[in-house]
Amino acid sequence: MVGYSVKAKGIARDIFGTDENYVLPVQSLQSNEALLKAFKWLVNNENMVRKNLNRIMPDYKKRVYAGVEALKKL
Repeated sequence: MVGYSVKAKGIARDIFGTDENYVLPVQSLQSNEALLKAFKWLVNNENMVRKNLNRIMPDYKKRVYAGVEALKKL
């Protein structure tokens, strides 16, 4: 993902444990090659990314929904 704020890095860290290879800060884009390199990494690692998402997202969603319920109680 191309990120323009610290929030993008935080979301990637929450989901993947790191923002490396998952967030490309807009501020660091110096050339078209940087964006292309980041995209190629995602394409080359698609299966691993999907596997990690399938493993991580159910628990992540539960935590989000628990947060929503806690806010409703306020």
